[in-house]
Order: sequence, then structure tokens, then C-alpha cells
Amino acid sequence: ARLLLWARAEVNAVDGLGATALHYAAGAGHHEVVKELLQAQADSTARDGQQQTPLHYAASGMSPDVVHALLASGGNPCALDAVNDTPLSIALQLRTHEVAMAMVKPPAAKENEATTSFQNSGQLEAVALAGELNNVVQ
Repeated sequence: ARLLLWARAEVNAVDGLGATALHYAAGAGHHEVVKELLQAQADSTARDGQQQTPLHYAASGMSPDVVHALLASGGNPCALDAVNDTPLSIALQLRTHEVAMAMVKPPAAKENEATTSFQNSGQLEAVALAGELNNVVQ
């Protein structure tokens, strides 16, 4: 990421699939790279060809820190992709529970409008009822 930024590469450039460097860094769980890209104004809500955001990619990883960084910069755990999956539904399907929990209950200091919207949308109760996560609602 530093090399790309040093070379003044377009931080939101897309590849043939429509994905950005942030998509790939998020999917790989590279928290430090994600932070650097976000500091360089990478778009945390960018959509790839399947309408997935970097948070969708992060759902398959094992880094709650990446999820927190994306949420803090405007990522939405309720964003629907082309097949109507959300980042949270992907995390639950893949049983990446720590990542799903990070989407449901981010640190209080890092909550944003998208997270509050999610918590008020009724999806929080659906997650709890599905039994996928313990103690989601306290």
C-alpha cells in the first residue's frame, strides 16, 4: 500500500472485477494496510462488480479490527450485494463469529450512523433469534 501511495497511484482504482485495493486488503485481514488506505481517502463504500463493499470482503476474514476500521469510515453492515447478501449475513454463513460480532457490537467509540441504523433495523434481533451469536443483545 505504501508503494502505491508513494507512487501516487489512484487509491480508488479498480481492477477488472471492479474491486479496489481496499477490497483486497479488507478480505485478507490486513488491518494496517486498510488503515493506510483509509487515511489516503480510500472509499469504504466502493462497490465491485458484484456490488460488494470492502466490508463484504472483510466478512470472510478473521480480523475484527478491519471491520471496526471500515465501520468507523462509513462501512455499512446492512449493504446488500447483487445477490442480496449483507456483510453480516456472509460472516454468519461462513461462521466468522468474531467478525460478525464486530459488525453487531462495535466499540462504542467507533459506532457510526450505519451501525446505529443496523441496530435499529430489526436485524440485530434476527441475528439473536438465529442463534448464531451468543449474548448479542445485552
